[in-house]
Amino acid sequence: MKKIKIVLIVLLGVIALQSSAKPKYRIQSWVVGGTRLYLPQQRVWFKTSMGTFPFRVWVSPDFPSQSKREAEEVIGFWKQNDLDKKSYKKSQFITIK
Repeated sequence: MKKIKIVLIVLLGVIALQSSAKPKYRIQSWVVGGTRLYLPQQRVWFKTSMGTFPFRVWVSPDFPSQSKREAEEVIGFWKQNDLDKKSYKKSQFITIK
């Protein structure tokens, strides 16, 4: 029984490491008519209304950009937004009676 617990703990650790190794942001690029286009993408949780488990999907803005720098700026904005959300969760509230 003790060996089974150890194996389960090791497997859970491997699963946690695998999920953290996946990228959260990426830039898709392709060439159309001699012009290279860049589309930044972010991996987010997608929840359905049918009660099934949530899963992660890639979402992106509606229009691609023509420069890689613009796509990197969008990803930088997303990263800053995530940091702001994390700092908001750590904020303290003062109740006034």
